[in-house]
Amino acid sequence: MDLTDVDYEDGTNPIPGEALYGYIAKLKDILTLQEPSASPTTPDEIVTIATAHIMKTGKKFIKLYSVKNQGEKTFNGIGGIKMVASEGKIMAFLPGDSALTRGIVTLIQNTDLIGLFPDREGLITQYGDKNLPMTLEKWEFKGGKKAGDDKGWLFQNGSFRHAAV
Repeated sequence: MDLTDVDYEDGTNPIPGEALYGYIAKLKDILTLQEPSASPTTPDEIVTIATAHIMKTGKKFIKLYSVKNQGEKTFNGIGGIKMVASEGKIMAFLPGDSALTRGIVTLIQNTDLIGLFPDREGLITQYGDKNLPMTLEKWEFKGGKKAGDDKGWLFQNGSFRHAAV
């Protein structure tokens, strides 16, 4: 496949930040996890999943809220010469505390996951695939000390595989 020009239209104003909701599912709850084209003809097809995943009966992606301006995704190239791979991370802050949130944290830690996280421009990034699923790398609960402090759950998920959905 040939390389193609990547240009930028002057005056474009990219909107930073993540959407208010992301979605996660246990890898084992997905009957058919779709993948990018096996025979891409353009660079964008290398990372684009064009068809919907199929869930097992009664299973679904759950919605995960994040406070506006608290969600953030990052991608980094890691490795050395001719050994570069990419690592993606997504962070979300869920305000408040509840037994439900504590239970979800217990269920997803140490569990293979697939995450779908849209940005504010509508591009959805999938974290994880069948060989390298997303994992909950870190979570932290902040109780706050006084009025106006953050109270809630900070989640950091990571994956070495990600694609545009």
